[in-house]
Amino acid sequence: HCLLDIRGHLWGIDHGLTFHHVPKLRTVIWDFCGDPIPADLVAHLATLHGDAEQMAAIDTALRPFLSGHELEALYDRWARLLANPCYPELDPYRNVPWPPF
Repeated sequence: HCLLDIRGHLWGIDHGLTFHHVPKLRTVIWDFCGDPIPADLVAHLATLHGDAEQMAAIDTALRPFLSGHELEALYDRWARLLANPCYPELDPYRNVPWPPF
């Protein structure tokens, strides 16, 4: 979740999914399955990913809070997203909400 406080500061709240090293279902994307990720966002992520100084700064900022496995998983997902900039398709036999709504 992203929360905006009364001072205009944006806070990111992780519920154990975002940075977990084990792939987990991120249900917020169900409505976007298979859709392309907006090109401007992909371009920003590609530019940042290709900047060694910025990546080192990100790593330095996150390392106190995330394990090595979590950081590796984050960077791996980032690279996979750049290689295929689409929201993932869900496996209908695995990613089905239960109970049905």
